[in-house]
Amino acid sequence: MSDVLGILFFVFFAGTKLLLAPGLMLAAGYGMIKTMIITYIGALLGAIVFYYFGVAIFGWFDELMGTADKKKTVFTKKARTMVHVKIRYGIMGIAALAPIISIPVSALIVAKFFPGKHKVVGVYAVVLIPISILLPLLSEPVIQPIIHLIKSIFQAH
Repeated sequence: MSDVLGILFFVFFAGTKLLLAPGLMLAAGYGMIKTMIITYIGALLGAIVFYYFGVAIFGWFDELMGTADKKKTVFTKKARTMVHVKIRYGIMGIAALAPIISIPVSALIVAKFFPGKHKVVGVYAVVLIPISILLPLLSEPVIQPIIHLIKSIFQAH
């Protein structure tokens, strides 16, 4: 039962803090393959949940604000930056930034720019495969010295 709770915790953690989840899983004693699989499942579930949540929230907000009283659009620096990101990187680029900007933020950005696109889940499913493989591989060399240091500090003499 405790293993199931641990896996559920790491699925949730990977769905929100993708960059940190593999290192923490490896430090907790999970194997490399198990870490990769749980990281992938958690990240994909997080992307799906936050994407559809964002689409619903942004749709609800647009409906609440209405379109009758639309004022002339003013292009601020922030608006130009957002349009630049949308055009230059698209769904694939924003999804690839997920480890850096987090799954929830990337999924909400995609939901804002690309609502109702059925290919979003497929793009995340493909983009997260190499990320879920590389992050644990890159985390292990960093995490092993930390584990040895902690064991040496707290080991009974």
